[in-house]
Amino acid sequence: MTTPNFEDFSKDIMQEWPEGFDLDGADLQAKAIKHGLLYRVEGGFDPSKHEDQHGCAEPGDPWFMQSF
Repeated sequence: MTTPNFEDFSKDIMQEWPEGFDLDGADLQAKAIKHGLLYRVEGGFDPSKHEDQHGCAEPGDPWFMQSF
């Protein structure tokens, strides 16, 4: 697992602001993965191990967890 780099994550986010700020959820997730805040779970979503708060994940779907 990668150690999260909050400083670089913040800098990456701030590059989008204040002009042209158009950061959607997919962009935010990509930046969080890039800077080690999230990691991909091997094997994907497993309902016996993971809680899907939105109720839309299927077994094996890509799944990410916080690294902190």
